Amino acid sequence: MRNLLIILVMFLVTSPVVKGQGDDSLIMYLTMDEESGGIIQDLSQFGNHGELKGGAELVDGGKFGKALALNGQDAYVEVLDSDSFAGTEISLEAWFKTESSQNFPIIWKEKTASGGSFWARVEPSNNRIRCLFRDKNDVTAIPIAKAAYNDGQWHHFAATLGDGVARIYIDSNMDNEVASDVGEFDSVMNLGIGVRYLDALDTFSDGFIDEVRVWKRPLDKDEIKANMNKSKGDFAVVSSAGKLGIAWGDIKRDKSLH
Repeated sequence: MRNLLIILVMFLVTSPVVKGQGDDSLIMYLTMDEESGGIIQDLSQFGNHGELKGGAELVDGGKFGKALALNGQDAYVEVLDSDSFAGTEISLEAWFKTESSQNFPIIWKEKTASGGSFWARVEPSNNRIRCLFRDKNDVTAIPIAKAAYNDGQWHHFAATLGDGVARIYIDSNMDNEVASDVGEFDSVMNLGIGVRYLDALDTFSDGFIDEVRVWKRPLDKDEIKANMNKSKGDFAVVSSAGKLGIAWGDIKRDKSLH
C-alpha cells in the first residue's frame, strides 16, 4: 500500500495536465507570456508548443501580460504538425494589434495538395480579414470580416467551423457567416503564427499577437465573448509541473532535425 501511495504521488507531481476547468477540445493555447530556450509552452494537454523564429520575441504590453512582437521581416512562431489538428470542426482565436498596410497573417496551416488547411489574415488593401477552411476534397469555406482593423488597437479575432457553417467574429461580434460543406481536413504542414506558412515562408506580419487558441469544436458567440476576457489563469489546463511539456516539445524538435 505504501508503494502504491508513493507511485500515485509521483504521478500527480509529474503530470503536466490537470482536468479541473480544462477542456479536452482545447488543442493549442499559447499565452505568449514566457518562453524557455525559445519555446513557448502550449497550455493544452496536446503539447503543441511554439518556437520563436527569426526576430520574434515576447514583449511587455500584451493584451494580457506579454505579447508576441513581429517585425514584418523574419519573425514568426512555428508549431510542429500533429494529429490533434486533424478533424471536421475547429475554432481559431487570437488577439492582434497592427498598423501595417501590408497583409498580416494571424495563423496559417496549409500546404499545396496536402488535403486540408486553415488560415486567417488581415488584408488592409482589401479592407477585410479573410479566413479559409479547406478539406481533403478541396472544398472550402471562406468567412470574411468587412474591415481590416489595422488601427493600432487590440482586437480579438475568432473563426469557427462546424454544424454546416463557418463564421468569423471580431471583438466577439459575428461579422460574417457562410454555409459550409467542408469535411475532414488534415494539413501535414506545420502551423505558423505571424507568417504565411505555405510550402515556403512568405508574408511576415508586422505588429503583435497574443493569446492564441485552437479548439476542436465550433465555439458559440457566448463562449467567444467570455474568452475575450480570459487569460491563462482562467484556463486550468496545465499544472505548475507543466515544464515537462516543454521538455517533450524539445525532444520532438530534436527528432525532426534528423
